[in-house]
Amino acid sequence: MARATITVDVTLEHITCANCGMVFAFSGDLIDKRRRDHQSFSCPSGHNNYFPGESDVEKLKRELKEANLAIKRAEYRAQSAQLEREEARQQLSATRGQMTKLKKRIANGVCPCCHRTFVNMQKHMETKHPEYATQETTE
Repeated sequence: MARATITVDVTLEHITCANCGMVFAFSGDLIDKRRRDHQSFSCPSGHNNYFPGESDVEKLKRELKEANLAIKRAEYRAQSAQLEREEARQQLSATRGQMTKLKKRIANGVCPCCHRTFVNMQKHMETKHPEYATQETTE
């Protein structure tokens, strides 16, 4: 019968048992798998051990998720600010239009308070609506 020789190279990583302190080794692949799935493994004395902390992959996924959320929040804030600016522009435009309309009416002798037409608008305002001038300057 012929004999065959097989050579296998296995890289082992050492681990210290959290319960008894015994040093033992597993293959790097198994250790990586247990770091990812957090399942338990036993030392030679039978004590259960596991890796409770998040793995590098889990940490990177969490950080990526947090970064994406931060980007979405920043985009939302920028969009909200843009909408507020647009609304303020529209409001300003409407106010300017109302002021222009009011100025034209006043220039044509129409009272801004009682909406009647007068030849001497200044005299009418001083006698009939004296609070209007003080109201405008205090606002």
